[in-house]
Amino acid sequence: MPPVTQNQAPMQAPRHPVAVIEILDASLDAADKVDNVNKVFRVIAGSEAFRRYDWLRNVPATNVAGNFRGMVVNAKWKTAFQFSNKIGEGLDAAGNALVLASLAVNLYKAKDRIAQILSSNTSDTDKAARLSAYTSSLILATLGGAVPAGAHLLAMSLEGYLMLAQLSTGGRLDTAGAVNKLRSLDANVGHAYNTVADGDQLFNFIDTYLVYASPKFLKF
Repeated sequence: MPPVTQNQAPMQAPRHPVAVIEILDASLDAADKVDNVNKVFRVIAGSEAFRRYDWLRNVPATNVAGNFRGMVVNAKWKTAFQFSNKIGEGLDAAGNALVLASLAVNLYKAKDRIAQILSSNTSDTDKAARLSAYTSSLILATLGGAVPAGAHLLAMSLEGYLMLAQLSTGGRLDTAGAVNKLRSLDANVGHAYNTVADGDQLFNFIDTYLVYASPKFLKF
C-alpha cells in the first residue's frame, strides 16, 4: 500500500483511552525474559502518548480497521507503530491485546535490525516503507502462533486500558486461549506509512491492520 497522502486531516488525540506500549530503552537486554518485561516496556494511555509524543498530532488520519487501536512507540527510534482491528471479527479483546503485546516484544527483539534500517543511507520515505513491511511480517508471525515469551504478561498489563475503552467484558483476559485463535485466524496484514516533519526532525508513523478473508467491514 502506498503512503497515506498528506492532504488528509491530522490525527486527533483519542477521545477514549487507547492502550499504548512504550519501549523504554532499546539498549536493554533480555526482553524475552518475563521478569524483564516491566523494565523494557510501559503501558500508558493514549492521551499520555499524545502529550509525550506531540508530533503524533501532525500524522494524517488513517483509515482505521475498527474499534481497537493500539500503538507501540519509542522515542529513540522517533517512530510509532499503530495496530488496529475490528473487535467482533476474528479476534476479541484478549487476541488484540496479545497481538499488540507480541508486536512490542518482537520489535524490541528486532532492535538491531530496526537501528540498521534507520541508519541506512536511503531516503526517509524508503526507511518508513521498509519499517512498515518489516512490522507487517512481525504481526504475520504472531498470527501464526509464534507468540514471544513475555507477551502474555505484557498483554495482561493492557487489560485496564482496554476496559476503560469499553473493549473488554470485565473478566480477566484469556491470553492463553487467544493463542489458539491466532493460529486459526484466516487473516493477513495491510499497512501504510508516513514520514512526519516536526521542525527540523522527521518521525515515522507505521500503520498496520488485519484484513480478514471476507472483509465485510473493511473499506480501504
